[in-house]
Amino acid sequence: MLILCSAKGGSGTTVVAATLALLHAQHGPCLLVDLAGDLPAALGLSEPSGPGVFDWLASPVADGHALLRLADGVSDGLRLIHRGSPAAIAAARDVPAARWAALAAGLHATGAEVVVDAGTGAPPPAL
Repeated sequence: MLILCSAKGGSGTTVVAATLALLHAQHGPCLLVDLAGDLPAALGLSEPSGPGVFDWLASPVADGHALLRLADGVSDGLRLIHRGSPAAIAAARDVPAARWAALAAGLHATGAEVVVDAGTGAPPPAL
């Protein structure tokens, strides 16, 4: 199952996404994907470095295995894929719909419950 959390700024989307993921992780593997950039702080984690989901989206050839390699353990059963590098985040508005669809397919293929914090505004339709 993929749960997509998106709303206007200041409405608690990140807290809702983190809470849903923590609850799902109590019953089995859960993957939390941070498109908004606030989840590490909300979960009390240090600021991540290295490639993240937007770096994966920027690569035309990255597959589902590469996506899972980006996930960091948060707690038992919960892994987080953080937002990514500043350059990839800046280029996010140019991500083709096919890459968003590939992300959705890659997340589905994990077999885990997936919670996505899409932040503010409308999420990409392909996701």
